[in-house]
Amino acid sequence: MPRITLRGRDCRGPILALAILATGCGPADRSSVDRTSVMRDSAGVAIITNEGPVAPGSWTIADEPELVIGAEGDRSAQTFFQVRGVARVGSGITAVLDGGSSELRYFDETGELVGVAGGSGDGPGEFRNVTAIVDDRADSLVVFDQWAGRLSVFAPDGGFVRSRSLTEAWGVGLGWNVLGTSPDGRLVLGGPLVEPPPPGFGPDTTGFPVYLAQEGAEAPDSLGTVPSNISASDLQGRPRPVLPNPVLSSPVVADSGIWASVPMRPELMLVGWDGSVERVVRFTGESRMLGTDEVERIASWYRDRIAAVPEAARSQMSEVAILPRLPDFAALLVDDFGHLWVQEARNDRDPELWQLAAPSGGSRWRVFDEEGVWLTTVEVDPGFQPFSVDGDWVSGVWKGPLDEEEVRVYRLARAQLVSFSR
Repeated sequence: MPRITLRGRDCRGPILALAILATGCGPADRSSVDRTSVMRDSAGVAIITNEGPVAPGSWTIADEPELVIGAEGDRSAQTFFQVRGVARVGSGITAVLDGGSSELRYFDETGELVGVAGGSGDGPGEFRNVTAIVDDRADSLVVFDQWAGRLSVFAPDGGFVRSRSLTEAWGVGLGWNVLGTSPDGRLVLGGPLVEPPPPGFGPDTTGFPVYLAQEGAEAPDSLGTVPSNISASDLQGRPRPVLPNPVLSSPVVADSGIWASVPMRPELMLVGWDGSVERVVRFTGESRMLGTDEVERIASWYRDRIAAVPEAARSQMSEVAILPRLPDFAALLVDDFGHLWVQEARNDRDPELWQLAAPSGGSRWRVFDEEGVWLTTVEVDPGFQPFSVDGDWVSGVWKGPLDEEEVRVYRLARAQLVSFSR
């Protein structure tokens, strides 16, 4: 049954229940019911089709941030480069994982530095290359160091607690990622591709191997694969360039399983803890299909970009595969109430506006309940990339025109949602 989250409590209802905005004491708008449909396919997978949000405009982010931490003169603690994570801990403390310095920095609610942990090195609590802050479903902060294949645990006040070598336990290292923690305490790991696509492949979706790792186990348990990126190969098995080909966000961990976006289709997928697909979320409405002229413009733009490449390499690079549609989504995250946040990709049809090989993430985020019902859409400040949503706070990084980075925290206003059964 779907789980519709209210502020501070849960509401559960039948499979066709929808979340809609409460409007005082009067009845809810029944037209919202027709915006989402639920069915099951022959394998028992729930298919949720959303025509739009059932409560548009019900959640809003403040126009101005409550907290801004950025470069100010020679205050090096407020200068960031390649921020890998932002999280709220304790009472008003914002923790920032800075990739450039390999430091975990703690700031109070006024933006003053109150603690620093980590730093470059191989000693306890130090990092070679920080990757992300991992949600361990506790108050501590867990940092994954991909180069060292190690998790480091820190107390809310910044004190180092312990480290854990995933390389020694399971051979985890380069190419691996730690996605989070399952409800029963097992680590959720994302591994590298087991083998490259076969000759003549694609362009099509390739899988991202996912594992559950129990402390003390000899090897992690495989959950199979979740959709990852788009790949293609020529008849000799060599990789072919694919356009547009976004670098998608990693799958994200929720109580009910692992959410992933499906490249080449406007779909989201939930893989349960037994490795089976439990639900697929689909959408109607805006078309991202490319016209013939737009495909040719992308091809011409690409030819211009590789014109200066040496002939030997250019001959292989010229075998580009151009997809018939733009990507729909750019990033995923799960908030502390279990809602799935999905960042829409920009609908940029001019490749001159792209970031790398595809449109970048836009300022609109779709918010879903745990069952895949599209609740509402949240608009963020252009240039701001949320990293975490904790209670009434959205924390992340804002990048300026010169790629300067500021950590910002915005207040989130969530209207209460109620269940409504047909």
